Amino acid sequence: MSKIIDCVTFFNENFIFDLRYKILEKFVDQFVVCESRYDHKGKKKKLNFEIQKYEKKKINIENYSLNNIWDNKDLKKKDHNNLNSFFWLFSLDLKSSKKNTQGIIQQWMDRYYKYNSKSWEVDILSKRIIAWISNTKLTYEDGTSQYQKSFNGVIKKQINYLINEIDRSEWVDDKLIGCSAIILAGLSYQDKDNYLNKGLDLSLIHI
Repeated sequence: MSKIIDCVTFFNENFIFDLRYKILEKFVDQFVVCESRYDHKGKKKKLNFEIQKYEKKKINIENYSLNNIWDNKDLKKKDHNNLNSFFWLFSLDLKSSKKNTQGIIQQWMDRYYKYNSKSWEVDILSKRIIAWISNTKLTYEDGTSQYQKSFNGVIKKQINYLINEIDRSEWVDDKLIGCSAIILAGLSYQDKDNYLNKGLDLSLIHI
């Protein structure tokens, strides 16, 4: 069954987004908000989106068993996809352990860095990129230099793969969330690899 995903870029329009959210909440399954840490002149800025207004009850990662989280071979397809999309990161309390969160990501990178057909499907891959970049307070901040280097490298590898594979996806909604992931990477990494323009070009093709 198809889902309705609302994807928007954001600068500091909290009132406008709040109005948008209240109008669309009953009809949209998922909201994706892309905000850069840099303004249009390339100067660093604070994040203005008031995410706490839209957060549901948060969970603490310490409450769950993290050992061998990727070894469960009995997961149903839906559960496998949810786990590998990392969208559950949006449900974590920001007070959760950065070390534990980054440890899970490191385990994933060690296991699936090269390629895995089930974990690198366009929709799963796109959501994973969005989740990792949108939750950098847990997924990136205070990580070791080696971890951060690996994290950035895997993001870049996934984006490049997504750019090459997005046209092969059968579903328009998967293509659109893929474009959102590419655009978000361009905004977050100051578009050093021209991801922003590529994402915008692809979105115009698939809208």
